[in-house]
Amino acid sequence: FIDEATLYHIGVPSARHFEEQVRAFEMAWTQWAGPCKVLYMDPAGEYNSEEWAQYLQSENIRASMTAAEAHWQNGRCEIHGKIIKGMLDRMDLEFPVQTDEDFRKNLRQAFSAKNALSRVHGFTPEQCLLGKARAVPGSLTSDDEAGGHLLAESECPEGLWFRESLRRREAARRAFVKADNDSAFRRALLRRNRPGKLE
Repeated sequence: FIDEATLYHIGVPSARHFEEQVRAFEMAWTQWAGPCKVLYMDPAGEYNSEEWAQYLQSENIRASMTAAEAHWQNGRCEIHGKIIKGMLDRMDLEFPVQTDEDFRKNLRQAFSAKNALSRVHGFTPEQCLLGKARAVPGSLTSDDEAGGHLLAESECPEGLWFRESLRRREAARRAFVKADNDSAFRRALLRRNRPGKLE
C-alpha cells in the first residue's frame, strides 16, 4: 500500500483471496491510518468480487480499478513495487529467505529503508507522515542510549539477534540506494512515460 500524499509505502505478506486481502489491508493500513477515501487497485481476481465491493462500501472507501492489461494506469504503485522487489532480490543475496519469518524480516527492513531514505518535496515519507524521523536503534550518529550499543556488542542471544537486525537494516539501506540508482529500471521507466512526466 502506498499513500498518495506522502508516498509512505508499506506491505505485508498475504494470500490472494478475499479474507487474506482484508486482513492485510486492515493490518498494514486501516488499523493505524483509518480507511482511505479512494483505493486504487489493479483488476486482480480477489478485487473483482462482490465481497470486496461490499467490504469497501462498509468502510466508505471508493474503489478505482485500473483497466485490465493497463498497469501503466497504476504507474506510481507499479514503480514503487518494483523498487521494493529489487531491494528484496538484493537482500536475498545476503540474507536468503528460507522461512516465512525471514521474508517478513527482509520485507520490514526494505519498507523501513525506503520510507526513511526516499524524498518527497525534500522530506522522507516517514517525516511527511509522522512529522519526524523514526529512531534508528544502535545508530552511532543518532542513538545516544547506551543500551542499544551494549546489546550490539554483547554475545548473549539477544545481542546476536540485535546484530543480525542491524546487518539486515544495513543491507536494506544499501539495496534501496542501488534500486534508486538502477539505470536499467530508469530506462524502462522513461520508455513507459511521456517525456517530462514521471508518474
